[in-house]
Amino acid sequence: MIDTVYIDGLEIRKTWGLTPLYEKFYSSIMQFPDVKEKVTNDFEDEDGIEVASTDSYLKSREPVLSLGVDTYENYLNFMDYITSKDSFLLSSDVIGNINLEYISTSNFDYEGISFDIKVRERNFNDR
Repeated sequence: MIDTVYIDGLEIRKTWGLTPLYEKFYSSIMQFPDVKEKVTNDFEDEDGIEVASTDSYLKSREPVLSLGVDTYENYLNFMDYITSKDSFLLSSDVIGNINLEYISTSNFDYEGISFDIKVRERNFNDR
């Protein structure tokens, strides 16, 4: 699958030498969020629990995006950009537009020059 990915309208491959590691990149971002827990009562003299019959609401999500990068310098430039913003717009043909907030970086692999970024999607329904 070839898909062009953008952050704030900038093509990530041309701007920072980034390549989404598609297997991991989309599996996390496309997963549907969990439902928030409803108010429950657990009465001692009844079996099971009583669940309030209210609407269901979705939790915020913290997907992890896996990226490859061509040089360590481009990695640093990307990290400077992403950490200087309150939020950013991730977009592609596959996912549309998603507002995200950077949280952390993990799994940096210098030999393969790949890394993961954890982001927060505040409201799945805003897609």
